[in-house]
Amino acid sequence: MCLGMLFEGPFNWVITAAFSFVQKLPTYEITCSFFVRNPVVFTACAQSWSSTANIPERVRAGNTAAYSKNGNTYLFVVSGRNQNEAITSKLQRYDLGNNTWTTMANHPTGLLGGATAVLNDSLYVIGGVVNPPGSGSNKVYRYNIEANTWSQAANFPIGIVDAKAASYQDSLIYVAGGYGGANNGKVYL
Repeated sequence: MCLGMLFEGPFNWVITAAFSFVQKLPTYEITCSFFVRNPVVFTACAQSWSSTANIPERVRAGNTAAYSKNGNTYLFVVSGRNQNEAITSKLQRYDLGNNTWTTMANHPTGLLGGATAVLNDSLYVIGGVVNPPGSGSNKVYRYNIEANTWSQAANFPIGIVDAKAASYQDSLIYVAGGYGGANNGKVYL
């Protein structure tokens, strides 16, 4: 297994994503996201850093997920705060193989603190906050990666923000942590 991490650099860098490159693993999970400006990639196998293309719209607190299919791997950055501190609704996709960014279909509302996970060919954004410092949302949005379209999925049981999500065997999404609503430490499936 070879681990790679995408960072912002050189100042104010914070972990944006950690990819576990296992040949048979269909999706790669994102561990956390904060700010993307001038990304660099760390490859654990080679113990080296390398620069990547600059993201079209620099954001912080973006909601991130990774997706791999047919040998192509992508990092998605959904929304976040732009350089003017406004919440952007942009969805930006980084192609790891070609070192390019593409702006995709906008998220329906734009948000911060959503939990993200990929199942099959869909990216799910769960909860988050649309108008900070407001309370967490229970809305779930599904992005169809192949069609480049958004739709609303079934609502989450509670309003939640800053939770983490992980997909399992391309059939389940676990959501844990975060705050808002009457969570009481429950893990939702």
